[in-house]
Amino acid sequence: MPDQQRHVAILGAGIAGLSAAYYINEELGPAAHVTLLEAAPQCGGWCQTMPQQGNSWFECGPRSFRAANGLETLRLVHLVGLQHSILLADRRMAMARFVFLQGKLMKMGPVSAIRQIGVWNLLRETFVPRRSHSEDDESVYAFAERRFGTGLATLLSAMLTGIFAGDAKLLSVRAVFPLLTELEDTYGCVLLGALCKMVAQAAKAVAARLTGPRRRSLAVAEQWAKEMKRKSLVISALPAYVLADILQASTLHTGANGMDPQAIMVQCVNTLRAIPFSSVAVVGFGLQAEQCPWPRSQMGFGYLIPPSEGQEILGTLMESCTFPDAQPSNVTRVTCMIGKAEHLQGSEAHLVAVAQKALERHLGLCITTGQSAVGVAVETLWTAVVVQRRCIPQYTTGHTKRVAQLQELLHLNAPQLSLAGQSYSGVGVNDAIRVSRELVQLLKKNWA
Repeated sequence: MPDQQRHVAILGAGIAGLSAAYYINEELGPAAHVTLLEAAPQCGGWCQTMPQQGNSWFECGPRSFRAANGLETLRLVHLVGLQHSILLADRRMAMARFVFLQGKLMKMGPVSAIRQIGVWNLLRETFVPRRSHSEDDESVYAFAERRFGTGLATLLSAMLTGIFAGDAKLLSVRAVFPLLTELEDTYGCVLLGALCKMVAQAAKAVAARLTGPRRRSLAVAEQWAKEMKRKSLVISALPAYVLADILQASTLHTGANGMDPQAIMVQCVNTLRAIPFSSVAVVGFGLQAEQCPWPRSQMGFGYLIPPSEGQEILGTLMESCTFPDAQPSNVTRVTCMIGKAEHLQGSEAHLVAVAQKALERHLGLCITTGQSAVGVAVETLWTAVVVQRRCIPQYTTGHTKRVAQLQELLHLNAPQLSLAGQSYSGVGVNDAIRVSRELVQLLKKNWA
């Protein structure tokens, strides 16, 4: 290794770890020697594709992104030369999204959302008092219900089942929707606050997004980076609970300000383990059918189900509707997500049966008999099941404060360790890429 070359170890070769490795190579070149460590037999983390019969495939994890909120992903795709491999969605179908409410699918749009929330609840939001300063955090559901009523709380519950596979009554509004709490804290209400930002402070709004609560971890990371010169850097892109196991087996020789190093390590480990994770079963079907085997009025991206509906699945993705060019025209792909613990403990056959019953109830599609409500016959080409154990972190109330405290402990006692990945400040692929890129930029700045 050349004298001026510094070593960077990246733990985990999922999207976050791979992104960090790529940007280090691009930004630092021969100035850094990268070691990428991965326990699994393949890279990619939860993003895995399994080829299937009928010239189609089954996606085990994240499978698409929207250009509007996926600019980091789109940028990286172009940088690695994969822009010609992008598969474009059918715009009309991608925009058609449903929520299962009151026993039926409801297409979501501005009018239906306002109807669900209630005009009076939107008008009265201006007069709802802000929460007291003593209430540092609250759940997404509690925030939405307090300011807008149960209608919006229910819609957000459905949306968060698709993002977190979690419960809006437990997820932190400060961690999940930091802009909402910022608007209430600053303006006293959400709607007028948003209007003020859009009309009078557009430039400041952009800056606020870049320095808001979701970026606090990076502000701390910038302080660490000053101490990284002439030291090996470790970037952990592992789930928090995996990093906790590694730290527990490690030894911290010195503690800041005379603190007991063992006590510091225990505190870090406990904070990491306090981040809960949800598990999800992904059940996919490849069906041979001359046309889509459910009503045209229900065709679209898919649907989500709030916990209040008491259904057995979290939601369904209508993949062949959204991406009609991803498989032959006579193949329908549909995927169900299951999150209930009692089902996740069952066999693959049990999970398939749960998904089949849900599709029959929600879409009139009976896979077992090959019949559908619209009279289109279907034949099963393939069925695939994967259970992603502890795959999505849950940003429960107090998450932002706990992560900030963890970052501060590491800054003082293990400044060579940086945190990336989805456990801390964003569960999406785009968030993972963004955090990794910004960590590398800090590294480059302080190694110059």
